[in-house]
Order: sequence, then C-alpha cells, then structure tokens
Amino acid sequence: MLRNNGNSLHTLSVRTGTPQREEVKWRIFNRLACSKTHRLATTLAERLHVLSTTLLCPPLWSVFVETIDMKKLLIPALLALVLALACGGTAKADSFNFTVDGSDGSITLFAATVTSTDVTINVSCLNLTCQGDFLATVGLKGLSFTAVTNDPTGNPGDFSAVHNGGTDLGGTGDCNTTQMGSSVCWTVATDSGGGGSAVQIGSGLTFHAFLTDGSDVPADIHLQAIAFSSASMPTNGRVFAISNGPDTTTPTPEPASLMLLGLGLVGVPFLRRKK
Repeated sequence: MLRNNGNSLHTLSVRTGTPQREEVKWRIFNRLACSKTHRLATTLAERLHVLSTTLLCPPLWSVFVETIDMKKLLIPALLALVLALACGGTAKADSFNFTVDGSDGSITLFAATVTSTDVTINVSCLNLTCQGDFLATVGLKGLSFTAVTNDPTGNPGDFSAVHNGGTDLGGTGDCNTTQMGSSVCWTVATDSGGGGSAVQIGSGLTFHAFLTDGSDVPADIHLQAIAFSSASMPTNGRVFAISNGPDTTTPTPEPASLMLLGLGLVGVPFLRRKK
C-alpha cells in the first residue's frame, strides 16, 4: 500500500522526526512487509532521509526471535491465569505448626489447617518419648465461623465430638462455652462428652471438623492442648498444658488475588508490544 501511495510515505517520514531518530524508524520499518526486490525498502529509506543501505528488509531470523520473545512472556502469563482460575474454585487454606516440648523430654508436633469449610489438627511425634504420652484435650482458637459440625471420623479414641468453644486448661481440660464462634475443642473429659481416658499419641492422631464460613486471624491463632504420662490422667503426671501461638504460619493467597495476578501477567506482553 505504501509503495503506491507517496503521500503516506511522506507523512510517515514527517511523523518519525529527524534522521537521528533511526531507532523509531526501524521499529516502524520492521513491521512493514518488504517486497522480494527490496523496492519498498529503498523507497522507504529515501523518504525517511537515511541511506537505503541502512534500511534493508529485516532478516527472517529477527522476526522469528521477536516472535519467540513474545511467546516467552505470553506462555507463562497464560499458565498463571490458568492457575488462578483453578485456585479460584478451591478454599483458602492457612497452615500452622506448633512444636511442644513435654516435661518428660517428649517433642510433639501439632499441624493445624484452616479453610472456609474445615479445620484439621494432625498430631505427630518428633521423638520416641512422645509416642508414649496420652493426649486429653486439643483446641484451636483464633478462628471465625458461623457454625461447626462434628465429623465422627475426626474424634479419635475417647475424644468427644467437637465443641464450639474454648478450652479449660485446669484439671483434665474440659471444653467450655467461652469464645464460641472463634474456637473449637475436643476432650476426653466425661462432663464434656468424652470417654474419660486420655488417648495415646502413638503413631499420630487426627482431629477434624466441618466449618461454615470459616476463616482465621493468624495473629490470634493459639493451640491449646493437655497431655499426660498415662491414660488415667494422674494429677502429677501432666506432661504439658499449653496455649501457644504457632512456630510457623503458611498462608495461601486469596483466589481473587491469584486471579488479578494472572490477568496482570497476561497483559505484560501487550504492553511491551506497544512500546
């Protein structure tokens, strides 16, 4: 089109400034189709006031490299978008780890995970001594939910159904009705629905309950737990009674944040293209 329209070439020359602005002219030229005889290149060079030898048709490899560069940006951006869309359909999950040292030399790890629909506490031992200890109460506070529903498979041994409320760290550690809507609790205490005997940690225990509209406030998260040296829970056999904040916290970004990140990355190649 430009080869047959001298006015368009003249306008292009004026709009791209002086001969010193060769970089700008190169950008324009590299996006024009060249004829096999370079007639268009020669005409364009003359109208842009530079030597024709400096404005030859761009080699195919340069166009190919530019295309590859665009793909290098576009493909990761698209993958990020797909990831954001996939995560958008899953619940946000925050994980908290608590390491508890017992008076008998035991080391117990409590790993809690909170989503909008679940709360899970996995109890495992980091040494052999821990495996011989007996857990009587487990609770997690710092949550926010409108309802908590018991999962029968998430109440190991003599532990009660999950309670909506906090933990009384005195005595055997009954669950109580304080902090309702922000705490969950399991106990073996009979007056709270438990079976009366502490449960040996052994190879590990898992506590689970269902939440409605669940979330957490990481700064307020505390694990509450009581363990004894035997199932009968003797007063002088308490191994630990703790209400501790987490050692480590692993938050998962909100799905909406991932979505915005993915969309932003998709737009990066197009911003580069316009420069």
